[in-house]
Amino acid sequence: MIRTLKKTPTRRQIREWVLDLDQYLEEDDPSFDAGCVLLASAYHGPNADRCAKLLQLPRVQVREWGKNLAANGVWKNGRIYADWGDEKLGGIEFWCDVNVALGILERVGE
Repeated sequence: MIRTLKKTPTRRQIREWVLDLDQYLEEDDPSFDAGCVLLASAYHGPNADRCAKLLQLPRVQVREWGKNLAANGVWKNGRIYADWGDEKLGGIEFWCDVNVALGILERVGE
């Protein structure tokens, strides 16, 4: 679920939200950091450097994930193309996009 805020979320809030999305996810799992990057980009735009700075993650890693997201149309033309807010499938789509960021999955045929 994507939450609507009047203020930009903090690093701590984003990390808590990702843990809320999967209670079994460990913070040392790359999926955790990639999920944080996706949520941060929903508020800060598809900017790897900005997301890396907010989340205190290595820029090189976040840029790599950003390249994967851009190559698959998740990050495109300064916008995020995702439907994570859908009540039935949004969570599944979010985790699929996490795997796109990690280079495990590719988006095909929109």
